[in-house]
Amino acid sequence: RPDAARDTARFVYERLQEGTRVAVFSYNGEIHQECSFTSNRDAIGEAIESAYSRTPRPHLELKVRIRQLISEFKDCVNDASGAFVASADERCLRDTATSYADENRPAARDYLGALENVVRFAGGLDGEIAVLSVSHGVSVDPTMEIVDAMRAMLGNTDQVARMILYLGFGEGARREMDSLLELAVKNGVALTFVDRSLAPSGDFGASLGTPYQPGVRPIQTAFQAAQNDLKEIAATTGGVFIDTPDVFEGLSEAQDKERGTYTLGYYISEYRSPKKLARVAVKTNRRGVKITHRRGYYKKPVFDDIVGEIRLGKGTLRSASGDLLPGGAAHVPFALLVDPRNIGYEPTDPPGAMTSQFTVHVRLMTEQGRVLADSFHFLNHGYSLKVWNGTDTGPVQVTGWVEIPPGAYRLSALFTNPKNGRRGELTGAIEVRPPAKP
Repeated sequence: RPDAARDTARFVYERLQEGTRVAVFSYNGEIHQECSFTSNRDAIGEAIESAYSRTPRPHLELKVRIRQLISEFKDCVNDASGAFVASADERCLRDTATSYADENRPAARDYLGALENVVRFAGGLDGEIAVLSVSHGVSVDPTMEIVDAMRAMLGNTDQVARMILYLGFGEGARREMDSLLELAVKNGVALTFVDRSLAPSGDFGASLGTPYQPGVRPIQTAFQAAQNDLKEIAATTGGVFIDTPDVFEGLSEAQDKERGTYTLGYYISEYRSPKKLARVAVKTNRRGVKITHRRGYYKKPVFDDIVGEIRLGKGTLRSASGDLLPGGAAHVPFALLVDPRNIGYEPTDPPGAMTSQFTVHVRLMTEQGRVLADSFHFLNHGYSLKVWNGTDTGPVQVTGWVEIPPGAYRLSALFTNPKNGRRGELTGAIEVRPPAKP
């Protein structure tokens, strides 16, 4: 853990591409935002230090956990005298398996929920978005590690086959994983994972006094189950899975793949139905090039789902603190006003209010479109039912200001509700005239 913290910070100071905007999150059973988007390396470094200093989530070491499960299964195949019996107690096997699954599935749901929150946060950005996670993850479905633990004691028996059906192979947190994948593809967020965990040894049964069945490796199965889920998430969203104990090299490889990537777009000369466009073949003869893709496609909505306006205040020659601005620069306040009915509010559970989570990406640009400054915010907003059901809820209002020298500018505000895909872009022109000559 200290090595990972040091290597992550080293990557930020030595390899992070200049101008890259980074937000830092940590997860220890709950998601924590350590810093919002910034390109300040010192701020990112402090956020990483804060992330790694958090108390980790309590967990049982993988080897201990699997051996404990096998030991409990062993109790199901012995009679009252402790002698091995040919057929295990079916009820005992099921109770043991169910208890283990119920203990591990909530951790998978929490982890997927944390990833989904990060995707929601980042999904409102306009452009290429990558989430880099230093994590081994958790197994979304513990069925196969339970089954392999049973095989270690019983071999490939009918009881093992019935256990797969009983546990419901493919259930667990699969629905939450599908929801995460859909959200990531919908918002154009690629998830990349750097796994620094070393595969555990210990797939033998000497400590239990009973050898495992030949060819069965329950600890290895449990370790690979988490990796397989991360590989699926990465491949589906257009990211990569990097297995290395060197976090610095892993993050460097992830960034190199991002920087060396070209996004392919194409035009069509005539109308094609979405069904006919769902399959596209891309080939290259260039050596050293690897073609990757997101598994699935999503038709992005037009940018007029969320409607509103930008109101510009009167520019002054003094800053918000009252100081005189140099070179004739002006302090220009603004307000972003949007219709909440277009954003998409949902009732709380239990009912009592209407709430929504949405992002606002504000950019100040020259007339030619060069971005001079930008700001990104993730907002939780709500109305009481009395206000929501009233005649006039009023617009959602976000206020801000810019301080700019004389010239012509364009202010752009992109509102996004990552959950339902609704978007709206507001634009306004700002002109700062040079001060009149005395």
